[in-house]
Amino acid sequence: MKTILVDAIDGLIFKDGTIFQEMLDMLETFPNHKIVLTGANDEEFKKFKLDQVPYEVLASSTILKKLIQPTSGKCSNTTN
Repeated sequence: MKTILVDAIDGLIFKDGTIFQEMLDMLETFPNHKIVLTGANDEEFKKFKLDQVPYEVLASSTILKKLIQPTSGKCSNTTN
């Protein structure tokens, strides 16, 4: 089954942090797995209340933290 990728800010979430209810209702009609994508940093994550989104949230800052090894500052090898 395919995954639905949803834009967070100005997509599912308004700038005041409220959820766009019509979008949420429409998404709920699909049985697919949903992931909300955002470029928000930790401060913006709280500001836009992304922790209250009913789906998995994938932030670019989280991806970068996982890819960069804190001890060396080098990107990890994700192919092995």
